[in-house]
Amino acid sequence: MGNGAKAVELLEPHLTPLIAKKPAEVDNLVLRTFLASVRAYMAAGDPKKAADTALALMEFAPDQPQFNRILVNFMMLMQLEWQKASAAEIEARGGNDLSAKDAVDARLKTTGELLSQLIEKLLARQQIDVKVQLSMARTARDLGRRDLAEPLYKMLLDKADQGDPAVPAKAIPAIRSDLIGIVRAKGDYQAALEQVDKLLEANPNVLEFMMERGRILQAWAEKDESKFQRAVQQWVDIRSKLQSQRVKPPEYFEVNYNAALCLYIDSQKSKDPKKAQDAAKVLNALIFMSPQLNGPKMVAQYNELLKKIDPEGYKMRVEAEKKKAREQKEKANTAAKATAQN
Repeated sequence: MGNGAKAVELLEPHLTPLIAKKPAEVDNLVLRTFLASVRAYMAAGDPKKAADTALALMEFAPDQPQFNRILVNFMMLMQLEWQKASAAEIEARGGNDLSAKDAVDARLKTTGELLSQLIEKLLARQQIDVKVQLSMARTARDLGRRDLAEPLYKMLLDKADQGDPAVPAKAIPAIRSDLIGIVRAKGDYQAALEQVDKLLEANPNVLEFMMERGRILQAWAEKDESKFQRAVQQWVDIRSKLQSQRVKPPEYFEVNYNAALCLYIDSQKSKDPKKAQDAAKVLNALIFMSPQLNGPKMVAQYNELLKKIDPEGYKMRVEAEKKKAREQKEKANTAAKATAQN
C-alpha cells in the first residue's frame, strides 16, 4: 500500500496534464505513464482512480491493436480486483461483523460497476482479439450484465457459423454453453436443460456442455428438491471423467466443490455425518495440493463450505498455514541478514 501511494505521488504530476491535454499522438511514453498510473492506483487501493485513468486513455487512444492491448490489461487488473472482492464477500457472508459485511459489499459493488464501465467502453472498439471478447462476455455475464454479454456471445457465434477463422474452433463450445448459461440465469431451467441435452447428444464428451448441464441441475435443485439427485449424479459423472486426466482443467475444482456441496446438503437431509466428512476430505485434499485452486473466489467457496462442515478442522488448518508462513518469513529474514553481514 505504501509503495503504491508513493508511486501515485510521483506519477500524478505527469499524468494530470496528459488527461487534460488529450494528446493527438499516443506514444510509448504516454502509454507507459498511463499503465504505471493504473497499476499504482490499484496498489494504493484506489480502484476508482485506476478505472478513471483507464477510461481517460480510452477517450483518445486510437482503436488499434497495440493500444487496445494496454486497455485490455487495465480491464484484467480490474477483473482481478473484482475477483478478490467477490472472494472477500463470500468470506464475510459467514461472519457476524455487520460493519465488515457492509464494507465488503460496498467494495464488491464499486469494483463491479467500474469493471462494467471498462467492458462497455472496450466493446465499442473493433480491434479486439476474439479471446478477449469471450473473456469480456463471461465477465459481463458474471457481473449480471446480460445486456452486454448476450449480444457479444451471439455476435461471436454468428462469426463462427459463417466460418470466420478469427473465432477458434475450440472456443465455440464455450460460447454455446455460455449462451445457455444466460437462459439458466433467467430461471428457465427446462429450456436450458433441453438446449444443453441436445448439444450433448451430438457431443457427449464436451466438458463445457457437461459443466453447464451440472450448473443447470444445481440451480434447479435449489428451487425444486426433486432435481437434487440428478445434480449429484451429473457432478459425480464429470468428476469420474476428469479424475483420470493427468493435467486437470480449471473446471475440475468447480466440479469437486459442487460434488462436495451436494454431499454436505445430503448429509443435512439424511442426518448422516459421514457424507459431510467425505465432502471435507475432498475439499481439504484439493486445497492442500493446489492452494490457489482456480482463483480466489473458488478458494473462498472451499473455505466457507469447510467452515460449515468442520469448523475446528478448518481453524486448525488456517493456524498451521499461518505458522508455516511465519516460519518461512523468519527464515528468509535470517538468510537476508546473513547475506548482508557477509
